[in-house]
Amino acid sequence: YQGEALNFKTPEAFSRKLTNRRWTMLPVLQGAGEVSVRELALRLGRDVKRVHQDTGVLLTLGLIERTERDGLLCPFDDIHVDRHLRGTA
Repeated sequence: YQGEALNFKTPEAFSRKLTNRRWTMLPVLQGAGEVSVRELALRLGRDVKRVHQDTGVLLTLGLIERTERDGLLCPFDDIHVDRHLRGTA
């Protein structure tokens, strides 16, 4: 997984996909091994349905994976975010 990258055209696009609630899921999953959606919801103190929706987005982005037993797994030990601003002049 080293060197994999996600790119977003605008900061707004990043924020729409990686909301604060989704972002806070990642450290809970990192290094935790396989975790069910229900267990993740319990650890986060959130509704199972909403956690399921949010994990769907993280799965689509490739930040987490689904295991053979239908659990969730974050394969990344470290997630680094860079933000570049380019002037129009």
